[in-house]
Amino acid sequence: MKIENLLLLIILGCLASCSKNASDLEVLNLEGEFVINADQRFTENGSAFSYYITTANDQECQSSEIVYRLLDVEGELNLILEDITQIENCPSDAGKVEAYIPVSIVEGKTDVSISLRNVVKNKGTLESTATQYKLDLPNSEGIIIGNSVVNKMPEDVLFGVVTGVNLQDPVMQNLLDSLDQFNQGSLTDGYYTSYFSVSDGEANFLDDTPTPAEHKDVYYRLENKEAFIDFIRAYKENHNIFGFRLRDSANGELILI
Repeated sequence: MKIENLLLLIILGCLASCSKNASDLEVLNLEGEFVINADQRFTENGSAFSYYITTANDQECQSSEIVYRLLDVEGELNLILEDITQIENCPSDAGKVEAYIPVSIVEGKTDVSISLRNVVKNKGTLESTATQYKLDLPNSEGIIIGNSVVNKMPEDVLFGVVTGVNLQDPVMQNLLDSLDQFNQGSLTDGYYTSYFSVSDGEANFLDDTPTPAEHKDVYYRLENKEAFIDFIRAYKENHNIFGFRLRDSANGELILI
């Protein structure tokens, strides 16, 4: 459903429930068009808050794009979702369209809003503390709120997946035990990004790359990342039975070993 169809929903809704005074019109029970998630992205400048937005329903072309504007209006960060592009000769199958929208904020509370064109506007706050981002939107007309709290990722972390893992193989188990000696601590349970979370102290890593059945999701907090990577590479020279796909939280670098 394209955003202009929301206008029809508003008209139909107002026939039943809106005031006759145009200045007092209020949209009620508007169908959710987008799923809004608080998220975190990793770049060469470090980690930062980001909106992660997907369409609520499958679109005819998954390669379509969400058209948006991000404006600072008198101290309020207003994200305006304009439309979903339509592609005639679609190079992909149908599916949900997604977008990552980075937002620059300072510690404390920032007034924010998420609008669907100039039709509806949902106001709230985005709070940044030393350890978390928290998105609070009391009203959600035309949108669905997904994840609203993000744990900030420390800069000393490498996280990802180890492939070719057979825990019955003493060579593999010896490697994992040795790598644990590098670990300087654990991460707090919770959501860190759309493809990584921690539950009961264990990593849960998801991304778009197909992952072999034999794998282990991992994260390591490291005092010396280079020494850690060098150790893995040296070990692999003698035991080429595994692979690492890791993300550096400090600069977003993808490390393949």
